[in-house]
Amino acid sequence: MRRRFFIAGLFMLLAVSLFSQTAKMTSSEPLAFFEPPPQSAEVAKIKAYHDEIDAWAKQHPTAVRYFSSKAEITNDNKTIPHWKEYRTKKEWPALEGDPAQTNASVWMKDGKVVAVIFSSRTDHTSSTDGYYYRADGTVAYEEVHGYSIGLDPPYMWSKSYYSADGKRISLTMLCSIDDKKWTPCKKDSGWSDSSGDEETYKKNTDLPFYSLLGK
Repeated sequence: MRRRFFIAGLFMLLAVSLFSQTAKMTSSEPLAFFEPPPQSAEVAKIKAYHDEIDAWAKQHPTAVRYFSSKAEITNDNKTIPHWKEYRTKKEWPALEGDPAQTNASVWMKDGKVVAVIFSSRTDHTSSTDGYYYRADGTVAYEEVHGYSIGLDPPYMWSKSYYSADGKRISLTMLCSIDDKKWTPCKKDSGWSDSSGDEETYKKNTDLPFYSLLGK
């Protein structure tokens, strides 16, 4: 459920968050109902950290770095990504429906990755997938926005909270037919739980372009 679906625009992730620095969501108003039911102390702590990183990012707009990958499909149907960093957002390749291309915005604090947004788009599907990382490099929070013509309903929005040992402790997944009215996704909606997805980057060192960050 990652990097396969994108909601009508380059980045539409995390209302009232650092994601809005990259581009505006289709709906500029945050969805007030979109909070995990009832919050445990650990979830509340993660949300506070999420808000802390948002505030820091707004105060440090130049802390973001831009990466893009043009994947190579081998003869044996393997996908080999080729990541490259771009100095400015203006140099960043535009997403034009190429399923082999993925863009990533990376926020760095004290030399460490604290947040990442992945974005991709095809002619019929598109997605943004964002992560917040703790100082020790473990993922604390993930948010996914998805769109697919082939699914009913076509829009999905999910939030996941993770403990320091990589276990997901809270998930909220909502669906919509018009990107306006949101309700819990039904089991037959076609949208599925991604907790077992091997591309879930549980640590910032798992990021596919991590080796480029020190350059």
